[in-house]
Amino acid sequence: MMLPWLRHLPVIKDKFEETKEAPLKMRRLQDKTVAEHEAFIKQKEGQGSNNNNPLDEPKDFIDVYLRKIRGTSDVTSSFYGDYGRVNLQRSLTDLFGAGSETSSSMLLFCFLYMIRYPEVQLLIHREISRVMKEDGADAVTLDQRARMPYTDAVLHEVMRHACLVYSVPHAATEDAVLPGSGHDVPAGAAVYANVWQVMHNPDYWEDPEVFRPSRFIDPETGRFRRDERCIPFMMGKRFCIGQTLAQDQLFLFFAGLLKKFEFRVSFRVFFQF
Repeated sequence: MMLPWLRHLPVIKDKFEETKEAPLKMRRLQDKTVAEHEAFIKQKEGQGSNNNNPLDEPKDFIDVYLRKIRGTSDVTSSFYGDYGRVNLQRSLTDLFGAGSETSSSMLLFCFLYMIRYPEVQLLIHREISRVMKEDGADAVTLDQRARMPYTDAVLHEVMRHACLVYSVPHAATEDAVLPGSGHDVPAGAAVYANVWQVMHNPDYWEDPEVFRPSRFIDPETGRFRRDERCIPFMMGKRFCIGQTLAQDQLFLFFAGLLKKFEFRVSFRVFFQF
């Protein structure tokens, strides 16, 4: 929190307490899940190992991690003992927080935009139907993505227009002065990237406040084209390492659901975006 004293105000205080409780609930769930895995492993060890028994094989990420911890004797290893368990918790937090919640939230926004812009949803339906008919396929695949440029463009325009990016804080390694403004940035200061400004800069984007998927379509070829200023996964050395996986997931879930369903509300709703 950039202004810590705000957490003492009546309304914000309640939200602040809710925010603190959320990661604690996640931690309790993770502790319970890890404990269940450990109990299962001990149970199988008590029954004796059987190489032909499929239950002896690790069944998920937690199983593999726990077995790595139990088999590590190097005290300097990140998998060793209690330190290994702490790192397991951190890894699970990363998987749930950065790998699941972010993608599900973005999908929800994508469907909200489809409800708000039914004409866009109609064009996506037509594109998906055409490709499915050409391939004689029942399910959307990543191989078809290049032939669904408008669907890809819509996904990127939602990410640009909604800008749901959580800017991870960095720290200045030395004293610096921002060029142009002359503001001093002391060493150790928290630095946040203003991603909204990058993806809504009127000096670069034409009508940035307008939802316009066609800005990601090459007018000459009709193909999808990326834009270096659309950075929902950040950029540079510390960009999101899950970018490729997240983009593939978004496309498959989004196109797959739109192949089967039309998203709309059954009553009149006033949208303000």
